[in-house]
Amino acid sequence: MQFVEDLSSVDWASLTTGGFDSIVISEVDFLEAHLLQIKAMEEQIEKARDILSAEARQCCAHYHLAHKDSRNLETKEGRGFFGTRVRRVDGSLSMIWYRNRIVNTKQGPKTYSNHLKKGQGFRYPKSAFRGAKKWEMEIIEATEDRYALIRERWSYLTVILRELSKLRRSFEKQKDGLPDFSFLEEESSSDTETSVLEKPDDDVLRNEPIPDSV
Repeated sequence: MQFVEDLSSVDWASLTTGGFDSIVISEVDFLEAHLLQIKAMEEQIEKARDILSAEARQCCAHYHLAHKDSRNLETKEGRGFFGTRVRRVDGSLSMIWYRNRIVNTKQGPKTYSNHLKKGQGFRYPKSAFRGAKKWEMEIIEATEDRYALIRERWSYLTVILRELSKLRRSFEKQKDGLPDFSFLEEESSSDTETSVLEKPDDDVLRNEPIPDSV
């Protein structure tokens, strides 16, 4: 038997149906292969999170652009007061809404923002936007439809990362109790030496002529 030294050359799919009559993969290498795959999957999940973050930020930007473009409606139906913000902190992505209120002070009018409560689920209830103008509510609902999908998909990715973390810890715990298969390597080495020793010598097998007796 021969121990596999280069894991990058291993065709894992073929080994799901093939035998292990001629090769041996050490437990340490199996463990390393598992951990490498988990790392690769985690990196792919983070990329998927980056895409969702970018999508959320674009939705936020489009909302404010649409809000700005609707100023001509403000003169007819009244001013809009609702805004949105996207923030990514560590492993969380928040798409929040707030309501602006104008307060007259000695220094002049100032704008203050109050965050709205989302509650359970992936989207804000319509009641959170009580007082929104008709034109403003249409933009809010269109944006919140996209936000809700992003929140839902983010939650799925979070679950996957959590489970991958559990799987990685499971393999890391295995390091302390790996079985010793070194005897297979010794056996392979012994078989090789034996085959070399048993190989016939050409000089020994060469037939020499028997001299005629005098």
